Amino acid sequence: CRAYSQEDAAQHFAHFAGGRCVVVLVAEGPRLLAEATATAIEEVFAARPCTRVEDHHVRTWFERLNWGQEQIDAEREAMRENAHLGYTTEVSVGWSKVGELFDAVMHRVRTEFPRAGDLTMLGAHSSHSYQTGTNLYFVYDYDIRCEPREEITEYHVPLNAIVVEEALRVGGSMAHHHGIGKYRTPWVHEEHGSAWWLLEGLKRAFDPEGVMNAGTIWPLEGFDPLTGRSDP
Repeated sequence: CRAYSQEDAAQHFAHFAGGRCVVVLVAEGPRLLAEATATAIEEVFAARPCTRVEDHHVRTWFERLNWGQEQIDAEREAMRENAHLGYTTEVSVGWSKVGELFDAVMHRVRTEFPRAGDLTMLGAHSSHSYQTGTNLYFVYDYDIRCEPREEITEYHVPLNAIVVEEALRVGGSMAHHHGIGKYRTPWVHEEHGSAWWLLEGLKRAFDPEGVMNAGTIWPLEGFDPLTGRSDP
């Protein structure tokens, strides 16, 4: 199951989305199980104000979902030529807080981010869901109107911070299956809470010298990844 906000749906399904959210569902497995699942899906959506589209409308998207080197190279070249970039920050949250998290991030980015006028797309989609909650990929594309070396701190860092802060505020996690990375380490204590001592023990046991993937997951003392500066 994948669920796309109106904004995110527009860049993948412009040929039919029409400013609406898009939900893509696939039932797989043994035939009888898949058929029963598909029937249940149809019953759920029949009771809601939505429009079903034929499978061929999403076939092209599905076939291009996993990129090869050719698509990666083409995107990189387009970024260089157009000074335009797209990023994602993926978090996870319980079902009862999905709407609140989405609305809070959208509001803060649009009202607090100094370069909001450079954004060409701001949206989100869910791609990994469970009984207790789901992940959310917040997607933000923007025109780069600064020196290339400043792009990461002018755009990605503050946008990423808003998403992480709001995910933690509503009781979610600042990550899902892509891990934490250097730009989330300022919130790692808040993320783990009372379980921090467990991570601390593992770090001491497996990496007593602090040389393994330094600064990722485990903050580097005296270094601020949000500014790229070290304490004097």
